[in-house]
Amino acid sequence: MIVAIKVVARPARLTWRNFKAVAVIPDSDEEAQIAPETTLPERLHPLKVKDKFRLPDLTVTVVLKSSDTIVIRTADKTADLLEHEQGHFDLMILSARAMAADLEKLEADSPGELQSAVNDVQSTHGERATAVDEEYDRQTDHSRNAAQQRRWRKLIDEALGKTGVTALDGNPL
Repeated sequence: MIVAIKVVARPARLTWRNFKAVAVIPDSDEEAQIAPETTLPERLHPLKVKDKFRLPDLTVTVVLKSSDTIVIRTADKTADLLEHEQGHFDLMILSARAMAADLEKLEADSPGELQSAVNDVQSTHGERATAVDEEYDRQTDHSRNAAQQRRWRKLIDEALGKTGVTALDGNPL
């Protein structure tokens, strides 16, 4: 039995309406930030197949944590800045796809062991998502390095157009 785990992003494309306007972003010199996260169904009902437990078909959703998706009121809400924030969101989509591929392979002797394995996979990919996101900001200088921003946009777009991508610019997803 093959498990199918798909990844869906909501929204697929960001607009400035997705951002809450704030006076300042504490402890930051950025004008905008997003907080994408992945969600799985609350209750996973494992399937028993040949004495092993596996996940059922399911959807991993990439969403915005609205309270932390913010823009400074006085910021120049440019297309370039929005595109940088879209890059953060797209990196989470790529991380979620890599996580889904690992989740599809899981099997365990009990539902508890399966849940533990799911937690481990989520933790691993969460750490990787944070690391690649930080590298993206470091190299693009939070969108201020236009050449690096273009390079990363190209890398991200190419990766989004493929399946089975497990790393981006040498960073594991």
